[in-house]
Amino acid sequence: MYPPRTESPRYLEPDHAQLHTELKRKGVTLQRLWSEYAEAAGAQADRYSQFCERYRQWVKRQKRSLRQVHRAGEKLFIDYCGPTMAVIDASSGEQRCSDR
Repeated sequence: MYPPRTESPRYLEPDHAQLHTELKRKGVTLQRLWSEYAEAAGAQADRYSQFCERYRQWVKRQKRSLRQVHRAGEKLFIDYCGPTMAVIDASSGEQRCSDR
């Protein structure tokens, strides 16, 4: 007689895959992504702590695999950790290495 009640979600769920991709860019933080999400979602936005918790839960459910098929000597793989610190020669004060 009565149709079942369908409740709309109180909070708007962010696109976790897009968040994950954005976090790989230099200078992007979860705090910054949350502020953009909160601005777009308005009153339906999660608070920062819940936003982070849901993102962490999403990351845990992702499969970690990197299958690369290649012939030996055909490709070079480099593990780059990002910007580095400057190395300054103590005697001359010359900066020898820096990230530009």
